[in-house]
Amino acid sequence: MSVVSLQLGQCGNQIGHELFSVISDDSNGPNRKKYKQCSDDRFFYETSAGELVARAVLVDMEPKVISQAIAKASKSGRWRYGDKAHFSQKQGSGNNWANGFCVHGPRHEEAVEDLVRKEIERCDRLAGIFTMMSVAGGTGSGVGTYITQRLRDLYPNSFILNQVTWPYGAGEVIVQNYNSVLTLSHLYQLSDAILVHENDTVHKICSRLMNIKHISISDVNKVIAHQLASVLQPAYTADSPCHYSTNPIGELMSSLVSHPEYKLLSLCNIPQMSSTSLAYSVFNWPGLLKHLRQMLIASARMEEAPTSEVPPAAEEQPEQDVLDRDDIVAVKFSVKAPNMPYITEPGHPKCFPLEIGLTLMANKGPSAPEIIKLLDWQEETDHYIMVMERPFPCMDLLSFKQLLFEMVCRDFPIAEDLYMTAANIWTRPGLSQECCELICDCLQPKPKKRLALEKIHLHDWFKVMD
Repeated sequence: MSVVSLQLGQCGNQIGHELFSVISDDSNGPNRKKYKQCSDDRFFYETSAGELVARAVLVDMEPKVISQAIAKASKSGRWRYGDKAHFSQKQGSGNNWANGFCVHGPRHEEAVEDLVRKEIERCDRLAGIFTMMSVAGGTGSGVGTYITQRLRDLYPNSFILNQVTWPYGAGEVIVQNYNSVLTLSHLYQLSDAILVHENDTVHKICSRLMNIKHISISDVNKVIAHQLASVLQPAYTADSPCHYSTNPIGELMSSLVSHPEYKLLSLCNIPQMSSTSLAYSVFNWPGLLKHLRQMLIASARMEEAPTSEVPPAAEEQPEQDVLDRDDIVAVKFSVKAPNMPYITEPGHPKCFPLEIGLTLMANKGPSAPEIIKLLDWQEETDHYIMVMERPFPCMDLLSFKQLLFEMVCRDFPIAEDLYMTAANIWTRPGLSQECCELICDCLQPKPKKRLALEKIHLHDWFKVMD
C-alpha cells in the first residue's frame, strides 16, 4: 500500500525532502532487495525510464524552497519529485494564519486538489495521506489546515496523518501562538492523528546527543526526518512476523489512537548519536527496549542516561541544563536480594518491596518538602525501578534548614507553617522580620527557590546579629 505525502510551506517542504532522502538511502543498502521493493512501492513510483519519483505534492506560496527541494532531489541521482507535482505562487502568506486559511487556501484549492488526486490515482492501494507542516507560519499552518479540511471532505474514508512542527519557545514569529492554537483546533477535528515534533526538544538532541556545535535548520530537519522514517518504513510486526507490514498509517492508528479524542502523538527513538559514534557502537534489542522503557517511565522526550547521582552545584552546570531542572528526575535501579523483605500496605492487594512500601507510606498525608516524592515505580523479576523527584541543587541540605527552624522556634514545623513559608507570609511572635524572611527562604517547597547553603551567611538576619 502506498502513502501520498503532502509538503506544505517552507518547513514541510524541507522536512519532506530530508524524509525521502533518508528512505532512499536506507533502502539502497546491501542485501535489501525485498525491503527496497516494499519501501519503493510505498513511497515512490517508477517511470518508464526506470526513475524513482516520490509520491508527493509540494505546496508553498513562494517558489524558492520548492525549487531548492526539487533541485536537491534530482541531484541525488536516486530519486526525484514529479515534474508537475508542485504548486507555488509569487507571494507568501506573511506568517498570517488567516491569510493562508481564508485567502490562499480557497483561491488555490482546485489546483492543489488536482495534484493530490493525480498522485492518489497512481496508487494501486492507498494507505493514507501524510502531511508535513509547521504550526507557526502562514502557509504551512493556514493553507495546510485548509487543504486538510478539503482532503477530509474529498476522501472521508482515507487515513490522514498530520506531522506538525512546534515552534521554539523563545519565539520565531510574533503571532506563532495564535497560529498554533488555530491550527491545532482545526486539525483536531479533521485529522486521524497529529504527530508533534517540538523544535526545542529536537534542538537539544542535536546539541547533546549528536554533538553538533553549530546547529542549523537542516540539522533539525534531518533529526525529524530520521524519526519519521523510523515509524513509516517497512517493518516486521507481531501481526506480520514473516513479511513487511503493508499499511503503516493504518497500523499506527489502530495501535496508538485508541479513541477519536486521543490523537496527539509524540515520538521517541534510540539510539540518537552522531554517525561517527554510531560506527563504533554495538546494540542489541533487549538493551534498546530496556532503555526505551526507562525513557517511558521517566517521561523523557529524548535519550538521556538516568542517574541517581548527586548533581554538581548550579554554578558548574551549563545554563541550558539549569533551565531544564523541572524536567529532571532521579531513577533508581535496585537488584533484588535473594531474601529481600516485602511489606503490605492497607488498601493494596499486593506486597511491595520494603523500600518502595516505606517510601509510599512516607509520601502519604500532608506534603513534606524534606521527604523526596516517589513519582512512579515498576517491579521486575530480578530488580525494581523507582522514579523520584530530584531536588536541585542537591547540596541544599533541607534537613539542616529545618534544624534552624527547630532551634529558633523550639518546635517542629507543621503543615500550616509550611503553607505560610511557601507563600512568604510566615511570622512568629518574638522573631525579627529578617529571621522570618530567612526561614521562609530556607523552607520553600520548590528546591530551586530555596536559599543556597553558601548564601545563608549573606542574609540580612546575620547582618542584624552582627
